[in-house]
Amino acid sequence: MYTPVLSTGKDHLEALVRAMREHFDNGNTQEVNFRKRLLIKLQHAIELNQDALCEAAFADFHKPKAEMLLTEIYPVLAEIKNTLRNIDGWAKPERVATNLLMLPSSSRLHKSPQGMVMLFAPWNYSFWLSMMPLVSAVAAGNVVLLKPAHETPEISRMTQKIVAEVFPPEHVSVVLGEGATLGEILLEHFEFDHIFFTGSHRVGRWIMEKAAKHLSRVTLELGGKSPSIIDDRFDLDKAARKIIWGKVINAGQTCVSTDYVLVPKQRVAEFTEACKRQILSLVGDQPFTSNEYCHIINEQRFDRLVSLLNGCDILYGGSHQKSIRCIEPTLVAVTDLDLPIMQEEIFGPILPIVAYDNKEHLLTIIRKNRYPLSLYLFVEDKKLNQFILDRVEFGSGCFNNTIYQLGNPHLPFGGVRTSGTGSYHGKTGFYTFSNVKSMLHSPKWFDLPLLYQPYTAVKLKVIKWFFMH
Repeated sequence: MYTPVLSTGKDHLEALVRAMREHFDNGNTQEVNFRKRLLIKLQHAIELNQDALCEAAFADFHKPKAEMLLTEIYPVLAEIKNTLRNIDGWAKPERVATNLLMLPSSSRLHKSPQGMVMLFAPWNYSFWLSMMPLVSAVAAGNVVLLKPAHETPEISRMTQKIVAEVFPPEHVSVVLGEGATLGEILLEHFEFDHIFFTGSHRVGRWIMEKAAKHLSRVTLELGGKSPSIIDDRFDLDKAARKIIWGKVINAGQTCVSTDYVLVPKQRVAEFTEACKRQILSLVGDQPFTSNEYCHIINEQRFDRLVSLLNGCDILYGGSHQKSIRCIEPTLVAVTDLDLPIMQEEIFGPILPIVAYDNKEHLLTIIRKNRYPLSLYLFVEDKKLNQFILDRVEFGSGCFNNTIYQLGNPHLPFGGVRTSGTGSYHGKTGFYTFSNVKSMLHSPKWFDLPLLYQPYTAVKLKVIKWFFMH
């Protein structure tokens, strides 16, 4: 059995990867009941360590305990519970229809694990975005190497501790280190059956290039400028409450939070006032001293966010304290769509409000940042709702809400092109990490002379009939 070591040098990683590959090749992960027992152990370990996880999140970037529970720990526990409830059905062969020509044969989809999975998790929801794909990958019967974010060292150490309490290292291991350095070693020198990455477009492209070397399967969960859209009839206070809540959670450092709001131009002033009221209600007027408001992860990202305010018309907020890396919730009016704040994902507590004239104008604005990860509709006009659903390419979203779609394990989560490729959560996650084999089951006695040479005109006519029915 491989004994884990602190070093993540190439030689030690070679020993670890070799042990994991042997563990898989020997069939140790095949039994579904074995996978279930490990998931139950993982559930218990998370529950026992949840207070320490909350303390780690607060130490890393002042993340409030309630937010850590609500946005990371509880969703992971729910994902495990849903998987345990359904894994037997997901794993068994699935019957599909068989066309008339093949009868009395039957058709089934057989699911088997892919092999060795490499997971790269980001810093903004480090525990959740480590555990959610891990649950799916383990449920599907894979061995997993997990690289959590170095920007959240305390959460990453807790993740490593929990995984070590549950899994033998040759089944699941966590490696810690600086992302660029360790990622280069892992993807340059080792072969994985599936690479799962959550993070930026730039790194996502690099991951895909590295995966091409071995033709590894890839799932990329990236980002994008996710809009909220309000029409000229929706209740502005209700819309503002949902949008601001989604924006201040994690201080806006959420890939699916509203990146900008599209509002009919005649309603901008009224919507702005509604947002101000909701900021005061949810965060209060003392964000810098509040233990209920998250801070920015590091100085580099703090400086970037402050720089994005240049050229913007600040409607509310704008204050910041670098010593604690905190930026108060800020509303800005944007008319110049070429400003940096409208060219890149914000990933912070700054909310641009953009006026639009009509649905064609709406579409033009959205397509300047095509393929958002998520989209939120606060629209009474059913025709406008359908227009947006038909004409905008995005991954997931909500009617009359924000972010909530992530709480439903039955809804696949993923992006489109620049916002990602592939999806997961629940059954979709199990399939993402499975090799689905299509098998036709024919009886031994089955032999159809019609299919053998010589092919006469009559034979072909009969065969065509069977194919078409």
